[in-house]
Amino acid sequence: MTCERRAIGGWTVRPIGNLVACPAALRERVFDLGAAGTVHEAMIAAGVLPHPDEVGGEEAQEWIGRTDWCLAAWVRLDRRMLAASRVDLVFDHIDTLGEVRINGVRVALAANEFVPLRVQAKAFLREGVNEIEVRLRGPVSAVEALERRYGSRPVNGDWTPFCFLRKSACNFGWDWGPRVPTVGIGAARIEAWNEARIAQVRPLVVACDEVSATVRVIAEVERLDNEPIDLRVELVAPDGHAQCAVVPIEGERGEIEIAVANPHRWWPRGQGDQPLYALRSIIERRCSPIDDRAQRIGLRTVALDTSPDADGSGSAFTLRVNGRPIWCRGANWIPASLFPRSEPASKITAWIDAACDAELIMLRVWGGGLYESDAFYDHCDERGVLVWQDFMFACATYPEDAPYPALIEAEARHQIARLAAHASVVLWCGGNEDILAWWSWGWRDRLREEQSWGRRYWLELLPALVSELDPTRPYWPESPYSGSMEVHPNEPARGDRHTWDAKLEHYRTIVPRFCSEFGHQSAPSLGTLVEVLGDRTLAIGCEELAVRQRAWGGDAFQYAPLLNEHFPELRTLDEWIFAGQLLQARAYSIAIEWMRANAPRCMGALFWQWNDVWRGHSWSVWDVAGRPKPSFFTVRRACASQCLAVIPRGDALEVVLCTAAGEGGDAPTDVRVRLVRMDGRIERDERVPLVVRDEWSAAASVPRAITEATDPASAVIVVDGMGGGQPMRATHRFVRDRELTMPAGRWRLEEGSDGPVFLADSLLLDVCVLPELAGAMRTRATDGMWTLLPGESQAVRCVGEPVSAEQLRAAVRLANAVGR
Repeated sequence: MTCERRAIGGWTVRPIGNLVACPAALRERVFDLGAAGTVHEAMIAAGVLPHPDEVGGEEAQEWIGRTDWCLAAWVRLDRRMLAASRVDLVFDHIDTLGEVRINGVRVALAANEFVPLRVQAKAFLREGVNEIEVRLRGPVSAVEALERRYGSRPVNGDWTPFCFLRKSACNFGWDWGPRVPTVGIGAARIEAWNEARIAQVRPLVVACDEVSATVRVIAEVERLDNEPIDLRVELVAPDGHAQCAVVPIEGERGEIEIAVANPHRWWPRGQGDQPLYALRSIIERRCSPIDDRAQRIGLRTVALDTSPDADGSGSAFTLRVNGRPIWCRGANWIPASLFPRSEPASKITAWIDAACDAELIMLRVWGGGLYESDAFYDHCDERGVLVWQDFMFACATYPEDAPYPALIEAEARHQIARLAAHASVVLWCGGNEDILAWWSWGWRDRLREEQSWGRRYWLELLPALVSELDPTRPYWPESPYSGSMEVHPNEPARGDRHTWDAKLEHYRTIVPRFCSEFGHQSAPSLGTLVEVLGDRTLAIGCEELAVRQRAWGGDAFQYAPLLNEHFPELRTLDEWIFAGQLLQARAYSIAIEWMRANAPRCMGALFWQWNDVWRGHSWSVWDVAGRPKPSFFTVRRACASQCLAVIPRGDALEVVLCTAAGEGGDAPTDVRVRLVRMDGRIERDERVPLVVRDEWSAAASVPRAITEATDPASAVIVVDGMGGGQPMRATHRFVRDRELTMPAGRWRLEEGSDGPVFLADSLLLDVCVLPELAGAMRTRATDGMWTLLPGESQAVRCVGEPVSAEQLRAAVRLANAVGR
């Protein structure tokens, strides 16, 4: 190979320019940054800045966004390296607006966090030590200056006008996270090369069935002469079978098609295996390699079926992989932390593994965050997790004036090519809630007549680039979108929908074709709050908790009405948090089960949101400390390949067995339906046969004798069945918790042969074990949200530090005790 790389490390950072916002004690300081990172991380490591998640941490760092910064490093180069025909300075990314200098000379401008920067640097470098500087504007000052230049335009909430920077929008604050606009760099290096180099490789699976597949490999190259070079492609199957093809490269592009017989097809998890082929693309001259690129690919086809209904009332939104319709059970993914680029790959893969544990098969990379790391997409490939990939636009109107179209085109070209190899990426989407906002939030009335707002990106530029660079994947203009600018973007009968206009039982009033956002807020686990905030000042409505509420209306809107409707008066913060988490758990269960019960009209449910970035209120099922909320357990049951649900249909109740076509497993032919009094007595007990409706569900009516309970406040319905050899249970309450004549639960925790065992001595609803409340802060239960009848038991399995039954007693929480 003729390419030599030398990493640049030892970066330092210091404030520069107008230092009015910078604390006086830090104006002359220089901080170590290491090989990559942000200004925030450098100062936190130096002990001069608290983490934004700590008390007062967000306020302590506000000045960083209004201060300019100089990042500097030195790299020693020898004569041999400088003798190469080309010597480039390369950054994986620069965050965000500024300039790059080599030995005092400005050589490039930086303006997009989502694109690597490559600079032809040979003319500016010298033998010996070279100084590299990156001078960056404070991002808050930068966007405010750009707003003055291009004119103000609407963005969601009271967040900084982030639409003027190609940067992670949620950096500037969102309704689930703090305002921590970062400044920094990714890994940097010097690359010296001769003859040619590979700029990008796009492997496209243009055809694939059980008999054969065709892989088109397109290599874009930079070359320094017109001497002949070849593209060699080697493809190695999972069973070791190898294929090779060679073609001459004409100009700066080489293209090869490889026919694969009897392909090992890649499937979403639950539908089949995820075999990956090893692909190596090499450019060579006279059989001598010049540069190469190694990738892994999965052979599969993907299509989005949006065909109109026969009666013209709507249109489908069904994802098909290898021709098979997939019911997309999943969640929305936000950045992994406030400083996501510094997170180890192990954290990303652990989050994805947890999603698989929750029976999810799709993650939507949301348009207000980042294009994720290679580790994210690699692991989704390995685990069979489908990725809905937004382009980075969210909740704003975006200028179409120069230089923005060129910046966005370069970004899209890079990311489309970068992700083309990943079988998990199955849908490109233009962005998040931009067309919806223009349509429904009064924004078109606020825009001046001549102002652009981004429409051309989502409806013209991005679809054209996807069609050119990756025609093997579908493109969808926005989320939500009805398929037409003439129909409201949130129309349930067409396209995808965001359901924020319904809560809990009211989810059942809407049947979307695909719900790509819905959610219910809850607080983090109490143990997660105590770790940072302490426990002496924590109380319902306390200031430290209130400042971590960023959603519209605050706690008075997000919690109070529903908590007051569903529960008796809540007395302690512990009770308040658990009650809020119970409602979230029930909301996700109701919504997912309802949408699955309405398949195939509805073919997907992606709840908002999977993960979290700080110890604040959000819609996540995992808090930032890695503790699952009760909603994690209800999501896991609702998203299982087979799930039992009790669904109201008018005045009747229906038991629905939701199934996932293609995922196999023995399904029950009948279920046991019991009417259970709150004192534990079984009033009625019947076995009811299930009638198969289609490949998505089987159902049965709940007998009238059970639904017409003499006293709805004193009974619940419990439905049991076996699916794939595993017990399934669904419950139905006739009234809300506060109306139930619910006695305090009676239970025991005893030591069993394999650990603690929970035993019910009365009817128990929504039982959870929260080990952090027992002092085991690094222990968590692997299951929860049980409904147990008198005499039933449940093993309590935990991971982390060992916990005895005696220790766990203080950690038990159940609906029976809330407000009582």
